[in-house]
Amino acid sequence: LDWLKDLKDGSELKVTFKVNFDGVANAATSVGFPVRRYSVRTVEQVDPTIISVKGHSASGPEIPDGATTTATTLMLTGKGTANQAITLRDNGIAIVTFDVNPQGDWSRTLTEQDIGDHRYTVRSADGSTPESSARTLTLSHMTDFQDSTYNGWDLYTGARSGSIRVHAGERAFFNFTDVAPSTGYSGAIFYQDFVLAPGTYTFTMKACHIREFPNTNLVNPILALTTSLPNSPQVVRELPKDGTKYDFSLTFTVAARQSVRLYIVNHQDNGIGNDFGIFTIGLSKGSTNVNGAMETLNELPPYTGALQTIVLPQPS
Repeated sequence: LDWLKDLKDGSELKVTFKVNFDGVANAATSVGFPVRRYSVRTVEQVDPTIISVKGHSASGPEIPDGATTTATTLMLTGKGTANQAITLRDNGIAIVTFDVNPQGDWSRTLTEQDIGDHRYTVRSADGSTPESSARTLTLSHMTDFQDSTYNGWDLYTGARSGSIRVHAGERAFFNFTDVAPSTGYSGAIFYQDFVLAPGTYTFTMKACHIREFPNTNLVNPILALTTSLPNSPQVVRELPKDGTKYDFSLTFTVAARQSVRLYIVNHQDNGIGNDFGIFTIGLSKGSTNVNGAMETLNELPPYTGALQTIVLPQPS
């Protein structure tokens, strides 16, 4: 019945039907049924497409194809055949099926998207259309304190004298510990929980020992990055009092999807000196830092001295 496909929108279709109840085909003795008349309404067949991906909300910034973003909430919009069910996939895995609206438009909000690479496509739920062109992006975490918020990081005992402030013309987290009492300043500075899929991740920080007072007897901060994973690796560096920003970079592997707590720790307990600034904190999937493989890191040699035992806040 290919001719049905050629009927124009608004045209009339008339259906007549006759039956010989005695089983003998004879037009003269056949019984006619009431004539049925139908008004044809055509629906344009449109292969599903993704036309926009915005970060945070429908009014958020457009995320170009192949870009890196820190937005864990995404608004995807596109086109398709009116009222057709379509399936949205991420990295080839179906995540949700929904209907295109009567105007041929669709939109979907995705929340709590994983850190790492994403490849979003759409296709009709019954598989009758080809898979759309993919929209790809890489999601990472970055905190730079420029909006004066902690971006999900919780403060702990190692941050008892710190806050986000402007110092020497820069906004960052600054911790000034040269106050009484003279001890009690070690411990976790920040921690935050992330749900991570299997893979390798890079946890980064840029920090310095604040160069403010000329005293030579002031102690250096001994900062570290670590995680809640069993037998977690850690990166420990002693920051010299030279005001230079140094890079910390910890690579770790997650074997199964799980919540992992990340920690920034100060192993220096002395409050005479021990002043530091934290400028950025990042997390990305892969063995490169959040700013890309080509960035040259300004790293210190590993700290080899004795470390104070630190009791870290554990996930519930």
